[in-house]
Amino acid sequence: VRLPAECEARAGEPSIDKLYLLTDTAEEWFASLGYERTEREHVPARVRSSIEFTTACSDTAVAMKRRLGS
Repeated sequence: VRLPAECEARAGEPSIDKLYLLTDTAEEWFASLGYERTEREHVPARVRSSIEFTTACSDTAVAMKRRLGS
């Protein structure tokens, strides 16, 4: 729980309103923290071009997002 909370705190800039992640094994756990499943094509292109989306994570990894703030 500390790692996602730390990432969310560091992303507290006004220009950042959503966080995205990929997971192969922890969808339920991230959902319990407020993340929701989203289709990969709904993830912003800038995020989809990251190494996580292009190389590091499997093509079957679930994309998830969480809104920050209000």
